[in-house]
Amino acid sequence: MQLFTPDVSPARRAARYITGGLIAGLFVVAAGCRKDDVARLSYDDTLCFDPWDRGSRTEDVLAEIRATLEAAGIRVLSIDEDRSSIPEWRCEACHCNSGIVYYLETDAEDVAKAQAIGFELAN
Repeated sequence: MQLFTPDVSPARRAARYITGGLIAGLFVVAAGCRKDDVARLSYDDTLCFDPWDRGSRTEDVLAEIRATLEAAGIRVLSIDEDRSSIPEWRCEACHCNSGIVYYLETDAEDVAKAQAIGFELAN
């Protein structure tokens, strides 16, 4: 069985090359957008020892966190919070966890900088 027949017209042959080039190009683009280069980290919020805590909390803590991370040279791809672990009772000391967990997605190259602020690799 022959894969390529010699009687294929030049236009058809060109179409095959173009199609093959487009498919190869899509693979290159997909490889450039790999999720492997993105890291997800978490931070357990405390009541007052957080790096972005400036003495009084504003309503938009996520904006404060983003500003702190960007000032440290960390590219913030996304940041969100999980409030599902807030206990009914809690410790009121500054070092106690509030039950809020912040999640950061950043470039893999910025993991060490985020860990220096207190973020940890998320599971």
